[in-house]
Amino acid sequence: MSPAWIAAAGLIGLSTGPLQRAVAFASSVPSGQPWRRSCPACGYGLTGDRRPLRTAAWVTGRCPQCRSRIGLRTLVPELVTATALAVLAARASSVPELAALALLAAGAITLAFVDAAVHRLPDRITLPLGAAVIGLLAIAAATSGQWGGLLRAVLAAAALAAFYLALLIAMPSGTGPGDVKFAVPLGAMLGWYGWGVLITGTVSTFLLAGVYALALLISHRASAKDSFAFGPFMAAGAVAAIIAASVGS
Repeated sequence: MSPAWIAAAGLIGLSTGPLQRAVAFASSVPSGQPWRRSCPACGYGLTGDRRPLRTAAWVTGRCPQCRSRIGLRTLVPELVTATALAVLAARASSVPELAALALLAAGAITLAFVDAAVHRLPDRITLPLGAAVIGLLAIAAATSGQWGGLLRAVLAAAALAAFYLALLIAMPSGTGPGDVKFAVPLGAMLGWYGWGVLITGTVSTFLLAGVYALALLISHRASAKDSFAFGPFMAAGAVAAIIAASVGS
């Protein structure tokens, strides 16, 4: 992609931040609970049945009524997403591929924040994200003739989901159902770029998680029996693998 497209991707990342903040706030609830609709501090209604967070909360991450913090800090999701998209845009070879990367990055970063907050990856985000990423890759394949890449992406999505499903069965305390569903869009995007990228992304995920776990143990902030959110490392590992593949190509 040209520098203009890379800059545009960065601007898209900045613009998606308020929506990411709204979704992260609404969905950071325990499993089985309805999405949050009001300020935890004062009870002020932030959403209705058919509208997201009110505009002030979207932009500032604070309740318009009591000004207490209700979500991610201002510019945190914007800067993270903008940086990721600008870097990933250099890897894209077409607009549909860039759209798939942008959607995956925005969704994965939102899911990482939610998982870090409540240790879950909501189906309302993971399932549509998987379908949308594969759909955009199908459009990319149709416009560029990369049908082999699309087939590999679908197979990679199934393979990575099956891998996490096996982990869930073997170690239910360390892996959740959300990780299995989150593996679908990540696997599809990684597989689009090749089996080696898929393997690199998976290995990177566990390396990053292992380093984090070791740091917690050394600093006595956690014990060997404690669990932590795995979604952020899945997202980071995938982004790292795609960037590494871009640098190496």
